[in-house]
Amino acid sequence: MQTFNIYDEIKELCEQLEASNFTKWSQTLKDAVISGSTGTEIFVEVKVTLDQLLREESSLSPNLKARAEAILAFIHKNLKHFRFNS
Repeated sequence: MQTFNIYDEIKELCEQLEASNFTKWSQTLKDAVISGSTGTEIFVEVKVTLDQLLREESSLSPNLKARAEAILAFIHKNLKHFRFNS
């Protein structure tokens, strides 16, 4: 049974974004991971970034969109007791 490793998923998404010429989003996502001092801070920053990405980039491939949505689903599942306003 393979488990979902959110950090590996984020890294893979960054690489795919970079390869698809979404360099700004890739760097913003990397910055979100690096700048957080706790797992919760990282998850919140990643959530905000991915929400913006999905809202603003209508030309995302289905694969990129699905990976971003899977990461968001993991965050929502694991931080469901927090309220997010973004």
